Amino acid sequence: MRRIFGISAFGIADSIVNEKGKIKIRDFYLADAVLPSEPLGPIRTGDEAEKERIHVGLSWPPEARIENDKPLRRVPISVAWRALVESGDRQGLWHTERGVSIPLSRILAKHTLDLMRWSLGNITEENSNNNHLREDDLPVLAIPNHLDEMGQEELLREMRAEGFSEPLLIWRPVAAALAWLDKTEGDFPNRNGHENDHIHVISFGPDSIDFTTLRLRFRKTEARNFILPLRDRPKQQSIPLLTGIDWVGQLIERFYPDLDSGAFWQAFTSFPEVWEAVSGRAWSLEKLPQPWSIGDSWQLWNPLERMRLEATLVPTSYSTTLRKILNASCQLQNLWNDSITTMDEKFKVMFKQLLQTYPDGNLKGIILCGPLAPLNIPSWITSEQNILATRGIEIDDDPSIPEIGHLWLCPESVDAVAKGAAVFGQRMLKDEPAYMDTMPQVSILAQNHNQYLWWPLLDAQEVLGGKEFRDTIKGKFQLNRHQQELKGYLFKGSLADAPKGTTHTAEQLVPEEDLPPCKTRLMRAVIRQLKSFKNVQDHLHGQSSLTKYGLEFAKALYGVKDDEEEDISINSSLIRKTVFTFPSAPNEDVLLDIDVRMKPASGLARVELIPKDNTFLMGQHVRLNYSAMKHTTELPQIQRGWPGIQELVTDPDDGQLNNCTALIERFEQSSPTQLNYLYIVDQIRDYVLKYSNTLASLWGKDLYVCSIDQNGRACTAKGNALIERIASKFNADTVKVISLKNDRLYYKLMTRSSWLYLSTPKNIVRRIKEDLTSNIQGNKMIWTVDAASRCFNNEQEIKTLFDFIYKRALDGSFQIQFARGVCRLLMYRNESYRGLTRKMARLFAQKALERLIDQEATENFQTLYFQLVQLLLYLLRYRQVDTGCFDPQDELVSMEYHNKAKESMKNAETYFKEIGNNNRSMKIKSAIESFEKYLNYEATEDVPVVLSELADN
Repeated sequence: MRRIFGISAFGIADSIVNEKGKIKIRDFYLADAVLPSEPLGPIRTGDEAEKERIHVGLSWPPEARIENDKPLRRVPISVAWRALVESGDRQGLWHTERGVSIPLSRILAKHTLDLMRWSLGNITEENSNNNHLREDDLPVLAIPNHLDEMGQEELLREMRAEGFSEPLLIWRPVAAALAWLDKTEGDFPNRNGHENDHIHVISFGPDSIDFTTLRLRFRKTEARNFILPLRDRPKQQSIPLLTGIDWVGQLIERFYPDLDSGAFWQAFTSFPEVWEAVSGRAWSLEKLPQPWSIGDSWQLWNPLERMRLEATLVPTSYSTTLRKILNASCQLQNLWNDSITTMDEKFKVMFKQLLQTYPDGNLKGIILCGPLAPLNIPSWITSEQNILATRGIEIDDDPSIPEIGHLWLCPESVDAVAKGAAVFGQRMLKDEPAYMDTMPQVSILAQNHNQYLWWPLLDAQEVLGGKEFRDTIKGKFQLNRHQQELKGYLFKGSLADAPKGTTHTAEQLVPEEDLPPCKTRLMRAVIRQLKSFKNVQDHLHGQSSLTKYGLEFAKALYGVKDDEEEDISINSSLIRKTVFTFPSAPNEDVLLDIDVRMKPASGLARVELIPKDNTFLMGQHVRLNYSAMKHTTELPQIQRGWPGIQELVTDPDDGQLNNCTALIERFEQSSPTQLNYLYIVDQIRDYVLKYSNTLASLWGKDLYVCSIDQNGRACTAKGNALIERIASKFNADTVKVISLKNDRLYYKLMTRSSWLYLSTPKNIVRRIKEDLTSNIQGNKMIWTVDAASRCFNNEQEIKTLFDFIYKRALDGSFQIQFARGVCRLLMYRNESYRGLTRKMARLFAQKALERLIDQEATENFQTLYFQLVQLLLYLLRYRQVDTGCFDPQDELVSMEYHNKAKESMKNAETYFKEIGNNNRSMKIKSAIESFEKYLNYEATEDVPVVLSELADN
C-alpha cells in the first residue's frame, strides 16, 4: 500500500496527515532554512537549521549578525513561499553572499522533505522498515492559491530531484474544502444544486491571508456521488495584499520602535510569542523571559499581554524593517500601504465583501483555517450574524465540528489543509474525482502567412483537478517554406483581453470624444504631409487636446516610442516571446497543429507543434521551451500588406457650403419639370457636393478639402443642416420623377444625389439595390454601379455590388466604372473587403491588368492607367480575410497580376523619363516602391500612397 503524505507547510506549525488520517503537527514557531555559502553545499532545514547560528540576529558571534542591504543565508520558509508567489512566471531566487543564488523552489522542496522525514517516527507503525522515505511514497503538498504555473513547475522538478516520482500539488483552499466535504458530503442531497452554491474558505497564513470562494459541483459516478469544490482562477496580478509576515513585522515595530535590524530579526524568527499574538494564542509563561540581544547589550524578551490583546489594531501596511532586512536577498513587493486602516477593520471589510459573493447561490458553509487563524470566533465574524443568518449560516458556541450551514473553525489539533491534501492523494490513487478547476487563460500569437493571429491556447473552462486536459488547435498556424523558425508570443489572459497592438496602431488610435471628427481628420492629413515625426514636432505646439492627439497619432504613424514606454517594467508584462525552432526547413508551406496538455496545479502546459506533413522533422519533436521565453512589453508590429483606408478631408468651417446657401435655396425652389432643372442639379453636384479646394496656410501645408466626407457629413451643425436640406430635396424630386415615369431623368438624379455618399436618400439607395438584382444594361447599368459605389456601406449592400460586377466580368465586360466602383469601396469603406470572395478578387485583378496592358500598349499612362493600378493595390485589402489569395510566397500564380502590373509601371517610369518629364517619372518610381512594399508585406504605416495623386481625376 502506497503511503500518502498530506502536507501543510506554511512555515509555522507545519502538519502532515497520512493515508490513515493520523496527524503530526510541528511546534508553533517560524521554520527556517539555512543556505550554503557555496553553490553545491547542502541546504539545512528543520532542527538542523534551528541549531545553526548563521544570521540569527545576535551581535556575536560575527556569523550571527545581520545588516541591512547585505544578503542573508537564513530563509524563513513563509517568506520563501511569499517570494515564490510574487515571482509569477519568472524563476524565484534567494541571493546569498558570494554571488550564490538558490531557487526558492529548492528551499521549499528541502523543507518539505525534512518535514516528511520528521513525521515518520510518529504517524507510522513503529518498525524500522517504515521509518524512512520510499520511492513510491506520495507527497501531496498544499500550495498557495495564487502560485503561478512556473512556480508549480519548479517545485515539482525539485521534489522529483529529491527522489519522488509522482509528487502532487493541491491548492490550499481546495484542500481545506476537501477536508470539510470529507465530513459533510453525505449530508448533501443526491442531485445538482444551484450552479452558484458555494462555500467560503478563509485562510490565515504567514505568506498570505486569503479570502476565497469555491463553488460546488455535483458529480455522479458508478461507485457513488461526489460534491466537488470548483476553484475559479484568481484574476491576473491579484495576489492577496495581506500577509502574516507583515502583520507580525508591524506588531514588532509598534511595540518595540527603533529596534536595530538584528533585534527585530530575533523577535521575528526566534520568539514565537509574536506569532501567537496575531492568532490569539496564550503564551507559555514558563518559557519567558528570554535573552534578547539588542545592539551591544542584552535585555530580556518578556512581551506585555497588551501585545496579544491589541494585535489586530496594527495598520494594514507592509513592514518597512522586514523589507530592509530582506532587500539584498529577495525583494518583496510593497503591494499595500495603509497606515490608517487596522487589521481588524480590514478583515471586517473583506468579510462583508465575501458574503456578497454569488447572492443567487446558497452559502453552504464557511471554513476558517491556517496556522494563524484565530482560536475563537473573531468579532469581525460575529458582527455579521444577521447577514450570516439570511445566508443560512449559524454561528455555534462550538464551531470545531464541520457541518453544512455552519462556520467551521479548525481546532489546534486539526489541520484542514493537510487533511484535505491527504484526501486528494487518496482520491487520485483510487481514480476518483476530487475537485474541479478553471484552466488558466493563455492566448498564443503566431505567424500565419504574413499575419500574426491570436488564438486561445488554453481557455477558462472547468476541468477535473488532478486529471490531464488535452486539446488540439488544428491548422491555425503555418511554417513557411524554406523557414526553420516560427516566432510566437504568449499572453496570460483571454483572447478578448489580448493586446490589439499587432497591426496598424495609427488607424486604431481613438481621439477623445470632445474632439470634432473633422478637425482630427484634418490633423491626420497634415501629419501625413509633414512626412516625419520631427517635422510634426516643429509644427505642433501647445497643450490642446487636438495637439496632444496629433502628437500621439504622429508617434503611431512614424513608429516613435516614448521613453516611458521603453522603460515599462517587464515584471508587470503579461506577454512572453519565444521562437519555435524546427530541425530543418520544409520545401513547401506546412500547416501546423498545436497540441496542448495540462493538468491543474501541475506546472506548465505542454505545447507541441505538429506539422500536417512531418517528414521534414526527421522524427524529432518541436515543443515550447519555457526556459527560452523572454519577457516583452511589445508585440511585433507586422508590416502592412495592404493600404489603409482613405479619408475625404473636409473644410472645418464649411466655407463652400455656406457660400452656396443661395444656390441651395434655388435648388429647393426648382421643379423637375423646369427646363433648367438639370443645370441647377449639376451646379449642386459640382459646386457643393463634389467641390474641393485648397485650404492654405495650415502649418505651412496646402490641403485639398471637400464639402462633404465619405460618410455624407459636413463639419458644422449649419453645414450638416444644409446637407440635410439637399438630401430632402433630392428625395422629394426623385419620388416625383418616378411618379412621372421619367426613367432618363431618374437616373440622372440618382447619380448626382449619390454624391451625398451615406446621406443619399434611403429610397434612392433602395432603388439602386433593386436595379442591381435586375437585368439592367447600358448606361443605366454604368450609372447604377457608379452611384452604388458611393452610397453603399453595409456588407450586404457591398456584396450585392461586387456580385453584380463579378457576373458581368465573367462575361468579359469590365468597364472603367466597374474598376472605379470596386476601388472606391475598398478605399473608403473599412470592412468592404469582406464582400469579396477569392474568385471575385482574382477576377477583378485579372481584368484590371488586362485593361492596364491595353493602356500601356498605346503609351496612355494617364489617369485611367493609374486608377487600374490603384484597384490592384486596394484589392490587397482582401488579404485580411484570405492570406493565400495574393500570397507573396507564390509569385508565379498568386501574385501574377500584381507582378506584371509592377513591370508595366516600370515601363511607364521609363517612358516619362525618356520624354523629359522627370517629375512624373519620380512620382511613378515612388509609387512602384510603395506598391512593391505592400506586395511583400514590407510597408509601414507612413508609406505614402502616391498612386492616389497619380490616379486623381
